[in-house]
Amino acid sequence: MVSDIVRQKILANKFVDMSTLTDKETDGNMTMVINTNDDKPSFQLVRKSGPPKTLSIDEWTNHFNIFIAMFCSIDANKEVFLQLLIYMSMVRHLAAKHADWRYYDKTFRMLMANPACHLRWDECQMELWQEAMSRRANLSQNTNVCHRYARGEYCSGCKFLHKCGVCGAKHASSNCPVLGYQGNQGSSTHGKFRLPHFRFRGPRFGQRFNNPSNYRFPYRGMPAGINGASDNKVISSVDPLFLARALQGYDQGKASYLVNGFTEGFQFHFQGEPSHEFCNNLVSAKDMPEIVDEKLAKEIQAGRIAGPFSNPPFSTFQLSPLGVVLKKESNKFRLIHHLSFPEGSSINDGIHEEFTSVQYQTIQDAISFLKRTPTPFMAKSDIESAFRIIPIHPSQHHLLGFHWKCQFYFDKCLHMGLAESCRIFEMFSSAIELIMYQRGRTSAIVKVLDDFLFIEPSYEKCLSSLRDFQLLCSQLGVPLATEKKLLGRIKSSPF
Repeated sequence: MVSDIVRQKILANKFVDMSTLTDKETDGNMTMVINTNDDKPSFQLVRKSGPPKTLSIDEWTNHFNIFIAMFCSIDANKEVFLQLLIYMSMVRHLAAKHADWRYYDKTFRMLMANPACHLRWDECQMELWQEAMSRRANLSQNTNVCHRYARGEYCSGCKFLHKCGVCGAKHASSNCPVLGYQGNQGSSTHGKFRLPHFRFRGPRFGQRFNNPSNYRFPYRGMPAGINGASDNKVISSVDPLFLARALQGYDQGKASYLVNGFTEGFQFHFQGEPSHEFCNNLVSAKDMPEIVDEKLAKEIQAGRIAGPFSNPPFSTFQLSPLGVVLKKESNKFRLIHHLSFPEGSSINDGIHEEFTSVQYQTIQDAISFLKRTPTPFMAKSDIESAFRIIPIHPSQHHLLGFHWKCQFYFDKCLHMGLAESCRIFEMFSSAIELIMYQRGRTSAIVKVLDDFLFIEPSYEKCLSSLRDFQLLCSQLGVPLATEKKLLGRIKSSPF
């Protein structure tokens, strides 16, 4: 039951504490005081004062639904109703990322309560969003807590405590209600949140980004995870909300594919039955175990690889060999996942060739731009760990397994060894190229996958294009390789 005072505040578009929406006047939160203002003293029931209750994200959602019903009773406007639903989804998205969603909600609603404010509910305030994301919850505040258990991963036994590092209860810190989650530990859908279809301001407002009919995937579910491997968390630095807004005016089907991919994970077009054969790692991995250990530790720390597990983490689990190759830089190595093994029944064998072909720009495209520019200046920038920022849908994690030193792992992000990787990433990098052109400050771009070459008629214009690209990548959450940046009037470029 909502009190009349709170109801009047909502109707007057004033800020209200969400925890007060369902306060009930019961003996538990009421106290009796003596009223001596009148000639005859009397008793009066008043509400107890105290700090507001801290809501979990599920409690906040229930209260916000009540807020929506009351707010929309002022004016039954369908557009405002949809804006409020999108706002609720943004707050829940912050909670799913373990960010400070309470800070964003409180600050944003205080801004909306200001009569001088002309914001919309579905507008994402990037300054507040970035601040909320920077206040990420620490999942292991207690140094005696097992970090692997705190992340919700399987641990066969160690000297550290298997309890929540936040509240001390017997559950993983990633599942802690204090951080905004409620549910049963171990559920394959626990903590999972899927953003609804987006709606945006501008010329395309009101159009839904639906999945196009030509994107259909055979895997609708995922095999049962065992040993705590049922992790549906999408790992990527790319911000899908900013990407969606930047893609206004872009092909609707491609925009939907990218936004949904960075929200829920990308699916590759594998058809067939996973192989249950055990495989040996490549000789290069066995000859350089320290390189494999270093690369695995880095990927696990970044959350892009799950493991180690003492037993296969899924009931259906395909293994592919690991290997090590030398990069173009003489002293650096790359860890490869040989997804073309075993021949005839590998993951790549199950991907049709129509999904593995990609058309790139060529050196002739660069030459044609140079011929049209009298005094050409060029700048080059490269996306760092390009494929690894592309998350894989959890329904296909069991297809990307491998083993190392008697332990099992699986990949959660796109890998160079997948036949469809170049096609998936090319769609994303082409979207970045289009956004740069839409901003109207770039003359010519030649792009090959993660390499971007800017051609301009002057040094100042070239430097401006490079800085615009760096700013866009920073806003999107796309990391750049600083050591591969070039700028100047040069005759050749390592492209």
